[in-house]
Amino acid sequence: MAGFQTHVTFSTVLGCGYAGAGMFYGMPTETSLVAGALCGVSGMLPDIDSDSGIPLRESMCFVAALAPMLLVHRLQTLGLSYDGMVLSALAVYFFIRFGVSKLIKRFTVHRGMFHSIPAGLVFAGLAFLLC
Repeated sequence: MAGFQTHVTFSTVLGCGYAGAGMFYGMPTETSLVAGALCGVSGMLPDIDSDSGIPLRESMCFVAALAPMLLVHRLQTLGLSYDGMVLSALAVYFFIRFGVSKLIKRFTVHRGMFHSIPAGLVFAGLAFLLC
């Protein structure tokens, strides 16, 4: 069975290839690098329900840090002040970092739903809906 190290290594190699192919075919360099990096990081997702907790902790830290940055424009359109945006970003960070990770830890088993193709399709659908 492939372990955490194998998943991350394989996805990182694929991410590098994906970024290279994107630049070769004319995608902007920044877009290609972001796509390759996200592909590399996504290698942690199959082991997010691991008993060791390392993939879950790392994934939730990454998502909790990234989500508030992606919400900045949305928070600006809501007319929040800078202090309000900071407080909202902190709330999103703590909700994802501690709330969502606790839910995942409580309701999943290793080699369960998150270690399957349907889980990949669910995450792809969520990414599509977010973008």
